[in-house]
Amino acid sequence: MTTESGLLGLAFAAADTLLEVDGDGKVALVLGAGPGPGTTADAWQGRMLLDLVGKASRKSLSEALRTLQPNIRTAPLDALISCNSERVRRARIRLFQLPELAPAVSFAITYVGTAFTLAVPNAPILLNAGGLLGRVQAVLQEGAVALGLAVSFVEVAGLDQPGEAHQRAAARINAALQTASLDGASAARLSPEQFALLRAADAASDLVDEVRDAGAAEGIDLAALVTRTALSMSGPAEPTIRALRFALEACLTEGVGRASVTFSDSLKRTLKEAEKFRAIVRQQNFTLEYQPIADLATGVSITSRPSPGSAVTGPPTRSISRRSWA
Repeated sequence: MTTESGLLGLAFAAADTLLEVDGDGKVALVLGAGPGPGTTADAWQGRMLLDLVGKASRKSLSEALRTLQPNIRTAPLDALISCNSERVRRARIRLFQLPELAPAVSFAITYVGTAFTLAVPNAPILLNAGGLLGRVQAVLQEGAVALGLAVSFVEVAGLDQPGEAHQRAAARINAALQTASLDGASAARLSPEQFALLRAADAASDLVDEVRDAGAAEGIDLAALVTRTALSMSGPAEPTIRALRFALEACLTEGVGRASVTFSDSLKRTLKEAEKFRAIVRQQNFTLEYQPIADLATGVSITSRPSPGSAVTGPPTRSISRRSWA
């Protein structure tokens, strides 16, 4: 084995593609794999470096070149590498400059994930909060998912800004979250920048990456805050649905950071109250004052049956409230 082949082997153990870029920003030397099937890195020879990356990556890459110090390897930069006119691939890039080769700069590129299209997908119609609660309840009652379920809460700050680029990014995010949800039909948009989706507990896709890629495809730097809470697959669905309702409210009023905590606290409180009620009924440790009869269509108590000796002579004046999420 020659020294040259040994050095190449070591280099490719750490990166997929190696570039040497001259002082004008043009690719002078390229070795390694292309970014996707049917592509070769050789085609980059003589091209401008910034033409090879997505719009959202150019600013950070230009800044890294401007501030590069000799003999100091940069931290990895996230970028989108163009495969062709329609597809890109996420990559991490490191820069290094040997003083004796200056102003040339060396690049090591490692590809992450698979290539994806730049075409804007048709934005699917997502559920609202009420629709998501109904979907979760139906799935829990069916018991069809053996491996468990989880709800992920997603917040994308800045998504609701005006402009066509943000509108296209929102369409991409809608489609990505819907695809990542259970059966491709269990994602909800709670507000212009907040989402929740029902997923299998072992779902592998990274929602932070999905949002970042959607923004980068439109030249926008978007970051997602994601929290996740597991759903109980044993026992009645009602306590879980009640806790999830409170979590959705917390997501809207306090942000996704509170949603999982609220769900956990609410579920514990609900189960504790249910157990307390069961104990009261089991021990008959109560006095029946009246038995209301309600109109289920309106939720209004229309009459009651007082127990013997009760001082109650009629139904309460207020109706039985039911909150609507429609």
